[in-house]
Amino acid sequence: MISESSQIVRLAEAFCAEYPHRATDREAKDESLQGDELLAPVDRIGLSRRVATLLEERVPSARVLTSAAELFDLTVTQAWPGDSFGERYEVCSALAFVSWRHASELGLEIESQEWLRVIDALVEEPFTALECIEEFFELGSELQTVKRAQQFLSKPEDVFLALASLRRRRNLDPKGVLRAATIVYLVCVDANDFRDEEKNFFMGEAAWLVGHGGRYLSNRSECRRWLTLAARHFGESLVREPLLAKARLAFSISARDRHEVGIARSAATGLRALFTSWNMNREVLICELVECILKKETGAMKEALAEFQGLIARLREGCVFDLLAAALPPYAEIRFKAGERIAALELLQEATCASAGMPLLECTVFMSFAESHLELGNLSAAILWCQAAVNKAVGAACVAPLAYARVWLADILIRSDRVDDAYRELLLALPLLEAGEMMEEMAYAATLLAQISARRASGTQNDDGSLRNL
Repeated sequence: MISESSQIVRLAEAFCAEYPHRATDREAKDESLQGDELLAPVDRIGLSRRVATLLEERVPSARVLTSAAELFDLTVTQAWPGDSFGERYEVCSALAFVSWRHASELGLEIESQEWLRVIDALVEEPFTALECIEEFFELGSELQTVKRAQQFLSKPEDVFLALASLRRRRNLDPKGVLRAATIVYLVCVDANDFRDEEKNFFMGEAAWLVGHGGRYLSNRSECRRWLTLAARHFGESLVREPLLAKARLAFSISARDRHEVGIARSAATGLRALFTSWNMNREVLICELVECILKKETGAMKEALAEFQGLIARLREGCVFDLLAAALPPYAEIRFKAGERIAALELLQEATCASAGMPLLECTVFMSFAESHLELGNLSAAILWCQAAVNKAVGAACVAPLAYARVWLADILIRSDRVDDAYRELLLALPLLEAGEMMEEMAYAATLLAQISARRASGTQNDDGSLRNL
């Protein structure tokens, strides 16, 4: 039986044999490419043939891994004229998949993670295969059915590419990624022709994306359910230890959300050394960020300040904008409380730029601005920044940030003697707090409601009738 890849190569060979002048005449006009720099159409066909052969290799092999890696390097370094549809990136994507597959099957932990980072870098560039998948993910929820998704995700290399795209977009469109990752998971459930170990990796990665995004978009028990599911699938995949560690890191971040500081700190500290041994640099940076935030929250300000400075310098150097946007607000808060108010506000301005287009992070930055203005006694500015955070969270359908922002806004409104407005914000926040299982925030909201009741009882606030149902 001839594979789909081989059929495509044969069609391309037949086309070039029948119309050889079309490609060669076009490339002859490109005077900037000469001699060995020119990759002729026949070479592209030969390259495609080799890639198709590697995709069909079913037995784990160091030879195939080496061949795919060498072909990847050749494809990256060789000139590729007339590439209107991102053919080079598409070939590189297929080779990254082959390399990841064989590295995983050979039990090579560092190499398998390296090829995951390669595909994550490739999806930063546009090419036709990627754009087809992403256009499907951008369809409305009523059109994003499992049956339709199966047409785009029929092969393991398609799912591999789709998951890389979702990892890239998870901060840009958290709600869309959560929905799409759920679809990918359900597609894999029915993919009986996928290898079991690869299928478990794909399902684990999709569940991890849903669980990680669920921190903001759904309740915490649902988040834990998906992360538990991710850990189970990762445990049944090849090269499981780095993947299980990634799931444990997500659990530790979830623990920090629940204010379980001890659990979060011990997990982040222990995982950092493991991620370092696997060259998983992004995860190392996340562990450092979690540790810095926890030190700040537990009062170890001097230690947190020094560690934040080093971390932020590396994030700036590596242009890791999402983590930089997450690190700058708590660092700015430390500088603000140390009396460096101008420097703190400048850091928040930098965070605004770093978080652009990432609604969850933008919401956090706006809340930090609100807190700074509250410390300065500028209640009107603090209210405006809180309202901006509410609007951003509403637009992104983010349950937890929206609930927190509304409670915080209610607090500031009470301080501004706008008790009725505060009451309305709390009424909007309470269902969100319950849905998100945000127990400590719910207790604080109850305290604010008690303050409002006390003010109403004492008659210190004009009554517009909205508080009579308290």
